[in-house]
Amino acid sequence: MRCTCCNKPLTDFESTRRHKVTNEFLDTCNWCLKSIQREVFLPVSERNDLIDDGGIDSIVDREDENVLPSDFKDYAVNLGDSEDLEDSKDF
Repeated sequence: MRCTCCNKPLTDFESTRRHKVTNEFLDTCNWCLKSIQREVFLPVSERNDLIDDGGIDSIVDREDENVLPSDFKDYAVNLGDSEDLEDSKDF
């Protein structure tokens, strides 16, 4: 199973995480979930018995990278400045 945001393979812990209200699987890696939770409240239900040290270390390692998944980078590069969009005849 892979993260729906960045396509990274999920650990057992990540793949069993559910939304606390809807009980649906979230299918997001720790790093992407943390990014989402910085913006919105997202109640989760987790199986703490499946936590391994590798999952926690990968969050810490990726926090220092200051990068987005490649799909987001491509989008940001192609988006350009907002002034360019206003002047464009394509919109």
